[in-house]
Amino acid sequence: MRNNSQALKIVSMLRKLADLIEQNPEVARMLSLDLVQPESDSSSKRAVVPSFDVFEVYRSNGETDLISKLKDCTLEELINIVRSHGLDTTGKVRKWKTPEKIISFIVERVSAKISKGTVFDS
Repeated sequence: MRNNSQALKIVSMLRKLADLIEQNPEVARMLSLDLVQPESDSSSKRAVVPSFDVFEVYRSNGETDLISKLKDCTLEELINIVRSHGLDTTGKVRKWKTPEKIISFIVERVSAKISKGTVFDS
């Protein structure tokens, strides 16, 4: 029972600390916790995502236009499209190195997600 009592005290203390950090992010900096990233950190990698929305392009211009736009993207941009739209729940696409394979995957998933909502359209 003694260990359980100590564990509860620690849990309570950590909850209070978490609340304090949420209210004042400076507390994390004072504790030397790197939980809060500076907003103007130029050395951090920024996700490179193209300026177009794959779903909007598919809806308005169709599959061939989407494929054409995706062919202009770099491998990193393609992977970030998959990641940002949650198209790959298994994480397998991040390992692929062939842009054509990723483009095919994106078009397939975008098509499936868009047609999923049109089942009841007449």
